[in-house]
Amino acid sequence: MARSAVSSVRRQGRLAALATESRLAALAVGSRLAALAVGALLLVACISTGSSEPFVSIGSCDASRPSAGVLRLDVDDPIGSIDVAPSPDDTVSVTAKISVRESLRAQFPAADAARDLEIEVVGDALRIGSGHADDGYREDFHIDLVVRAPARLAYPLGAALRRHGVPLTDAPRPLLGFAR
Repeated sequence: MARSAVSSVRRQGRLAALATESRLAALAVGSRLAALAVGALLLVACISTGSSEPFVSIGSCDASRPSAGVLRLDVDDPIGSIDVAPSPDDTVSVTAKISVRESLRAQFPAADAARDLEIEVVGDALRIGSGHADDGYREDFHIDLVVRAPARLAYPLGAALRRHGVPLTDAPRPLLGFAR
């Protein structure tokens, strides 16, 4: 019986030691997770601080293209709002209202159509986009587009942008059905 009492005490001692080791391991894992969480919070704070810098307007630029042969309009990677409406003629005209982060104002003092706006015919589409998609400054520019195009191009573009959740200003939409 003495032997069983001794082995019971030893078992309890081992169990207590394992429980202590378990608690220490949990504390170590908890400490690592806490350190990881603090690091993640600092990273998020750094990222959000950089992106909260205000934009300042540097002007606007205009471009237009004839719509002959164009079957659709594409807006590639918009970085601002878009106002789409029908034009009175058969041309596609784009006005880009350009803003840049305040810290880059000296580097980009004025809007430049050649730098800030891309309009090109690709197949049967007229593609409108930012000139900053691949230059490393995409997040530093805000470009609001005002697009005027023949109704056959403007309405489908507006509908496609709405489906994709692109911010549109309140442009007139076609009336469906008969007027009363």
